[in-house]
Amino acid sequence: MRIPRVQFTIGQILLIPALIGVLLGAGINLERRGSRLVDFEYPCLIMNEPLENPQKLMSFEEGLITLEDGRIFELVFDNGKLTHWDPALELQAETDGAFSVYNSVGLRYCGNRSRQKRPWICIPLFPRTVQKYYRQLAGRARLVKDSRPPSQGE
Repeated sequence: MRIPRVQFTIGQILLIPALIGVLLGAGINLERRGSRLVDFEYPCLIMNEPLENPQKLMSFEEGLITLEDGRIFELVFDNGKLTHWDPALELQAETDGAFSVYNSVGLRYCGNRSRQKRPWICIPLFPRTVQKYYRQLAGRARLVKDSRPPSQGE
């Protein structure tokens, strides 16, 4: 049995490093523009609770927020992020007597980095932790009525 001989010319041998150089140059150029040639990470979505002290929302009508414990707040500033569909809110007292109102918002995650182009090649070696929900400022409010017993106090 005869083994075939492979013959390379000098041009063919020099073609391989030239192709590697072109690919590396393209990768550097893509990296400068905010994209990658190869990505070694894959997304790992984690279910979390971003609110530290969630309060159940009973109703939200005409700028009034009613919580499960009976407190009623009036929105002083509303940035349009608060809806009556929110299951819970977090109220954080500020120094001027007002309260910051936060809600939990789900992240829309499609698998690639935000605002970046998708990489040409994806090799899933390293997990990248992505949290499902994040805390969002929904507005500012002031306390109108506190119907909690005095023992609960704030």
